[in-house]
Amino acid sequence: MVAKTPCTGFYLSTDTTRQLIQQNALWKEAFSWLSWINYLLAKRDMQLVGNNSYHQIRAMLLNMAEWDETLRSKIGVMNHIQQSTRISRSVVAEVLAALRQGNYINMSRGKLVSINRLPMEY
Repeated sequence: MVAKTPCTGFYLSTDTTRQLIQQNALWKEAFSWLSWINYLLAKRDMQLVGNNSYHQIRAMLLNMAEWDETLRSKIGVMNHIQQSTRISRSVVAEVLAALRQGNYINMSRGKLVSINRLPMEY
């Protein structure tokens, strides 16, 4: 993950976190949060682990298509896919060019506009 704007955060030690959860009876909320994080990680792993480059790129495009249009208009497709998957820029560029040429995806200024239909195989 790369921050696009300046941001701040904070850190709680495991002991402090456990103590606050216990004191405020937040175990249900903590479990819900961890379940959500686990779901996101499992979804990512299913898309990326053990798949060839095209399947990873396809999964990333489908994921980006679910984003809000405002967010999608700010994130470059090639950079996002390359940074997220570590697939070489040349392979990502080749696949994106072929998908655009085949009218499978629409892009404007390097940003994903829409997906018409993505083939299962490349």
